[in-house]
Amino acid sequence: MGGAVRSGWLVTGLALLVSMTGLAATINVPGDYPTIQAAISAAEPGDTIIVAAGTYIENLNITKAVTISGVGKDLVILQPKSAGYGIGVSGAGNNVTIENITITAGNARHFLVHVSGVLNFTIQNVKIIGAGKTALPGGSPLGGLDLNAVSGAAVRNVEVLHV
Repeated sequence: MGGAVRSGWLVTGLALLVSMTGLAATINVPGDYPTIQAAISAAEPGDTIIVAAGTYIENLNITKAVTISGVGKDLVILQPKSAGYGIGVSGAGNNVTIENITITAGNARHFLVHVSGVLNFTIQNVKIIGAGKTALPGGSPLGGLDLNAVSGAAVRNVEVLHV
C-alpha cells in the first residue's frame, strides 16, 4: 500500500508540474490580435507577445507579467498616439520584459517608458527616439526611461537618441 500511495503522489506531482509549465502562451501581433495593447489585455501572466515588423501607433499599459518581444528593434516601431506614457508598466508584479523594439516620441507627453512598482523588469535591445523633445510648445521635455520603485531592473543595449 505504501508504494501505491507514493506512486499516486508522484503521478499527481508530475501532472501538476506539466500543467503549470504549459500555462504560458505565445501571442502573435497582428496574427492573433490586431494591436499590441489588445494582446496585452488578453494575455495571462507569463505569456510572451511576439510583435511582427511594422509601425504600431498606440500607447501601451502593462499591468501583468508579460514579455513583449519585437522581431527586431529596427523592424518594430511603437509610436504613442495620445498624451501620457508611451509604455506604462505598473502593478505588474514580477517579470516584465520589453525587447527588440524602437519607441519614438509620437504624441507622448511624459516618459516614453515609465515603470513603477515592478519586481524584475528587463528592457533590452531597444531604441528610444525623441526623448528630450517637448510634446507641446513651451512644455516640459519628455523623458526616455523612468524606473520608479523597481527592484531587479536590467537595462541592456538600450539606445536613447535625438535628445
